[in-house]
Amino acid sequence: MTSVKSYDVRRRSKKQRVAVLKFSSPPRRPTPPSPAVVLQRRLRELQRVVPGSSHDMGALFRRTADYISMLETKVAALRELSSTLGL
Repeated sequence: MTSVKSYDVRRRSKKQRVAVLKFSSPPRRPTPPSPAVVLQRRLRELQRVVPGSSHDMGALFRRTADYISMLETKVAALRELSSTLGL
């Protein structure tokens, strides 16, 4: 489907005018990345966020699980400390 972009009147001769319609194609949507590319990006981001991570996916997932567990423990300790101190 095309849309009319503009209306242009050009002279072919002094007596005759011809109307020329300029058509433009609809804007193209970018091609979505393949699932493999999306997975690689997410793994790189996970490697960047989790300290001590490696390129081995099994080790990366184990390290991520350990890191999440450690963060949950820290949150629980800080909640206990803040309730004890009345903050």
